[in-house]
Amino acid sequence: MTVRLLQTKLHIPPTHPNLVWRARLIEKLNMGLLSKLTLVSAPAGFGKTSLIATYGKETINTEETTLAWLSLGESDNDPARFMAYLLAALAHARVGLSLDKTAVSSASPDLIMTDIINGITETFAANPDAQLILVLDDYHLIQNRAIHETITFLLEHMPPQMHLVLGTRADPPLPLARWRARGQLVEVRQEDLRFTSEEAACFLNQGMALSLSSEDIHTLNRRAEGWIAGLQMAAVSLQGRDDTASFVQSFGGSHRYILDYLMEEVLSRQPEEVTQFLLQTAVLERLCADLCDAVLKASHSQQILEYLDNANLFIIPLDQERRWYRYHRLFADLLRQRLAQMDPDLISICHQRAADWFEANGFLEEAIDHALLAGSVDKAANLIEQTAETMLVRSELVTFLRWLTALPEAELEKRPLLSLYYAWALIMEGRSQLEVELALRHVDVEGASGEIALVRSLRALLYGDGTTAVTLAQEAQAQLAPERTFLYAVATWVLGLSLLFRGDLDQGVHILEQAVQISQEAGNMTIAAVSLGRLANQAWRGGDLHRARRIYEQVLVLATDEAERPLPIAGEAHIGLARIYFEWNDLETALQHAETGLALTERWREVSAVAGYLWLARIQQVQGQVEAADSALNRARQIAHQSEGTQFDDMAVTVSEAYMHLLQGSIETVAALCATWQLPSEVDPEALKQRDNLVEGHLWKYQFTILAKLRLAQARPVDALTLLRPILTDVQRQQRCDLQIENHILTALAYEQTGEKAQADHHLQEAMRLGEPGGFVRLFVESGPGIGDLLKRQKAEIKRMKDASGRMAAYLQTLLAACGQLADLSALFDSSTSSGQVLDLSASLIEPLSDRELEVLGLIAQGLSNREIAEALVLSLPTIKWHTSNIYGKLGVGNRTTAVVRARELQILPST
Repeated sequence: MTVRLLQTKLHIPPTHPNLVWRARLIEKLNMGLLSKLTLVSAPAGFGKTSLIATYGKETINTEETTLAWLSLGESDNDPARFMAYLLAALAHARVGLSLDKTAVSSASPDLIMTDIINGITETFAANPDAQLILVLDDYHLIQNRAIHETITFLLEHMPPQMHLVLGTRADPPLPLARWRARGQLVEVRQEDLRFTSEEAACFLNQGMALSLSSEDIHTLNRRAEGWIAGLQMAAVSLQGRDDTASFVQSFGGSHRYILDYLMEEVLSRQPEEVTQFLLQTAVLERLCADLCDAVLKASHSQQILEYLDNANLFIIPLDQERRWYRYHRLFADLLRQRLAQMDPDLISICHQRAADWFEANGFLEEAIDHALLAGSVDKAANLIEQTAETMLVRSELVTFLRWLTALPEAELEKRPLLSLYYAWALIMEGRSQLEVELALRHVDVEGASGEIALVRSLRALLYGDGTTAVTLAQEAQAQLAPERTFLYAVATWVLGLSLLFRGDLDQGVHILEQAVQISQEAGNMTIAAVSLGRLANQAWRGGDLHRARRIYEQVLVLATDEAERPLPIAGEAHIGLARIYFEWNDLETALQHAETGLALTERWREVSAVAGYLWLARIQQVQGQVEAADSALNRARQIAHQSEGTQFDDMAVTVSEAYMHLLQGSIETVAALCATWQLPSEVDPEALKQRDNLVEGHLWKYQFTILAKLRLAQARPVDALTLLRPILTDVQRQQRCDLQIENHILTALAYEQTGEKAQADHHLQEAMRLGEPGGFVRLFVESGPGIGDLLKRQKAEIKRMKDASGRMAAYLQTLLAACGQLADLSALFDSSTSSGQVLDLSASLIEPLSDRELEVLGLIAQGLSNREIAEALVLSLPTIKWHTSNIYGKLGVGNRTTAVVRARELQILPST
């Protein structure tokens, strides 16, 4: 009897008209045609079928490509039925095979497959450029070994014109490793199929007709981890709701649609043993076999983990060896909720067992997390005390504060040193004075006077009391023994900052250099990094952007852990580099550093992210991403508002906001913002000298500069000059080269408006003289309308100067190009300089390398790692990092490869 076949299984499934076009994945499928097999493998709901169907519909329209489709079901595990459907799929695609139907129904699968392969070879022999793509969707439903062997036979012998695509929820028992090693396998997996933020935005706002903000979309996509089914269920729930924000924040695996989906598609289909394993190990953020055995008091976890991995059961490998895993977050949410419903007492037991295992195996941070969740606060407090300095040295401030906040007051009372660290962390995070004092009251005053002086010096500094900060920091240094390396380094750093704040620039820089050396020798990368960061900021203020860049790059070398991964404190260096590259008008590099910096500062201290978001907003605005820029500015405002330790960050946000509105031409908005500052009608030079008053001594110059720019935009140049003159005197006194450049540019524009062209030219030339060594660009570009014409007028002056080196001419050309004022300036260049050349503004003189640095450089050239160099020279790893960062800085490079190349160019190392 002839088997009746369902024709719908042979058709490419319909796709939604508003389906998101995923060009990056389509391109990967196209690349797969160069191999034998494309495996699209991921858990349920990741869009496998939709992707392959979209690709199939695109492919089927081409003249030389034939696509055959077969949607498989559980009933297709019968080999005869499978082969019947396979032949039907090929026939439906008009692949003519002259096979005897009687022989097909009675022959073995291998013989049938041999005839199929021979038939396909003959069919395509006349057209070697043609291609046949066979798609087998839902292949995870095939459990019959004979069918797997038949597909293996097909893949080993199919003609070069043929390609197989398998869509599956679990990796099939085929020799994938062999084909992978031969380069005959292309894989599209869960990580590839996750929606990017852009794809999620297209799906939610266009495909599902929602109007979500970019922040809400990012939050949903992050919580769903790009899982398309999860986002779709969220979208269904959001339709018609008014409480969008609250839904987005509460979205998780406990949501009823996700709960129903996962229960039906995943959990209810598992054996009881697997279900219990999933429920009890869901308390873990990451899991391995030994840990799971400890939590379950069992010995079969390795086998279950292998099963879950092979079945793509919402488990994600965390290493290449597949030793460590984690669950998809929404799946973990579901499991935890189910465990809480079924056996809530078991939750704390599992956490306690996990805490014991992590402690025994040296993972103290995870041991602390699980001890807190188990309610074992004494154990948690003991472990926190053990790891406190390590956490602060590694700049894990956010995690450290989270732990201490979770401890009961009674636990802190018993641990004065922990309370001291708590107070220090609260200050660094910008918490209120009351919170700091509450933490300090647990510290034994008689036994910790140096520690208390240290915390209070930092607090005085952040509150703008520079004189008190210096006195207290010196007191802390005097009372803290140098062997208390962490606290002594902190005291030295605070003293350096306080001296800078008070105006003692040379002494402040000297003390900060000491702080770097002390911290580096003690392996305290956090204080070394923040001290270097402040030195970089001083270089910026002095107009030496190239030195600032080199210092920040030193921080990136130093601020790494034992595995060479960046520490959170490195985020501040990335934000500093974003600022520098933005000023150099390299917007793409600036954006990369800003985004990287923000990702790192989330683990350092949230208040540091204010500067990151402000620079991100500036970059995005220049790139035309107005909505993204507004979102970044709002995020900075939100963080600043939450920080109660200082008003500086709040004012920094309003100044940046006014600056951005000026660039947008929103004059009325800027005027309204300036009115809220309640500035005096005139600049009081004496008030600007009050450096111990944070607002008057540090913020007024920025606010008055914004007001001067507003007056220029309002065509009130005389009023602008009245504001600019005293500001210039003050920033000259402070040796603020960057602010002098901006002031001279604005003064030039003001004189241009009054018709005093000679004065305008004089101030612009002074700005160029100060700006050229550091390569300042955006200060000129963003100064206001008319700057391009004013710069053009300087051609004659540059020529009169006989700029033999060509540097000023090149700088003028760079500025004009950035302002959109391209011009032929070849006549300005000396004959020794090629026409139209733009000099490398990042070039720098080479400082001599020390004997030890030459020794380290030689070992770098041999390809040794930092750890290997440390062993060879019998030095500590932090010391080698320090020497390496010095080498990079002196050579003006950012990594070891370019260091070796540069050293050979300079004949420091012999050429190979």
